Amino acid sequence: MNGYNSLQTIYKSERVTVFRAIRDMDGKEVILKSQTPEFPSLRDLTRIKYEYELSQKFSLEGIVPTLSLEKQGNGYTLVMEDVGGIPLLDYWNSTSKSISVFLETSISITKNLSNLHENGIIHKDIKPANIIVSQSANQVYLIDLGLASLLSSEEQAPVQPNTLEGTLSYISPEQTGRMNRSIDFRSDLYSLGITFYELLTGRLPFTGDDPVELVHAHIAISPLPPIELHKEIPLALSNLILKLLSKNAEDRYHSTKGLLDDLILALDLLKENKPIEFIPGEWESKSIFSIPQKLYGREAEVSFLLEAFDRIAESPFKKYNKELEDPFGG
Repeated sequence: MNGYNSLQTIYKSERVTVFRAIRDMDGKEVILKSQTPEFPSLRDLTRIKYEYELSQKFSLEGIVPTLSLEKQGNGYTLVMEDVGGIPLLDYWNSTSKSISVFLETSISITKNLSNLHENGIIHKDIKPANIIVSQSANQVYLIDLGLASLLSSEEQAPVQPNTLEGTLSYISPEQTGRMNRSIDFRSDLYSLGITFYELLTGRLPFTGDDPVELVHAHIAISPLPPIELHKEIPLALSNLILKLLSKNAEDRYHSTKGLLDDLILALDLLKENKPIEFIPGEWESKSIFSIPQKLYGREAEVSFLLEAFDRIAESPFKKYNKELEDPFGG
């Protein structure tokens, strides 16, 4: 890559490749994020430019500083400071995986997410791969603002599951575009809940290779409580994660502040050798007024729609194949 040497691949997907490198002009260690395809799509070109512009507009603690955006070949390369971090799951697997380490790490992640939300930014792609930990500086960072939104809420139009923005295993029900509900800050809390679930249990709440099945799970299937997978997980933390994973945004925390307060409370109780016992969200401020998007008095209709979705998810093309075989119903 022009202007850089000693490239070491950190992460690669069909869309982007991330390198650790040394800049020729000053010997500075940097992180490079470039587009993997030789000819990136207009969507990906726009996304990386938007990420750079957003990083220049906001300089927030816990967000990896961006140095420049450079033209490389047919695409762009985002140049960021090398904070010496490793992906969250790599860090977690190198620790004792204790409740204390989980709480300390989750508090740091939540503080960073709170910084984003306080500046009106919805991340929209919270997942372990977008959280890095600098062990030397004992600092946690959020990365990849390519999907972030500056709107207080936005609508997601229904599209094919495999074309949804974000990572399907971590997106909130409203991000699927099939809930007729707006995406707001609480969508990040749902994705954070899946991340916490994965750390504490070693697995995702919903798995599968079929995008339709994953979308259906996010919308209609209740996850197995973490405490049922690992008995050593305190009930309060298990319930905290289930609260984050509520299908209705109104049933989650009202903000990252409420979640942060509960995580700090849990860590304080642990340090005092007291049982981690509390009701998640019990002391959260109710001062923020918001009109619920949940439908009331329509339980039968909602149940009918979910049952219909179940049938389609099980055999999405059975009916249509039959009609193709006999279009006149004969």
